Amino acid sequence: EFKEFMEVWMKRKIHKRVEMVVDSIPGIMKSSTDDPDMPNIVKRGKDRAVDKVWPDLKEEIMWQVTVAMDATDISEGELGSGPDCVRAFLR
Repeated sequence: EFKEFMEVWMKRKIHKRVEMVVDSIPGIMKSSTDDPDMPNIVKRGKDRAVDKVWPDLKEEIMWQVTVAMDATDISEGELGSGPDCVRAFLR
């Protein structure tokens, strides 16, 4: 029970941190595509396009993060016994 509690707690913490990083992406995208010679109307259009598309992108990114965090690990038994060069060397 404690292990499950810790796992859920850790996943929530990681999810919050990833979301903080993901929330900073639109600002980075806007500033990295700025050009001093760009007309203001084009700059506003570019920024509006990022703002319009961003909610869907964020949702998809966070969904993929959640799926990746909930993925189960493959145990050694499922992989089968493959070559083990360390044991072979030590024998």
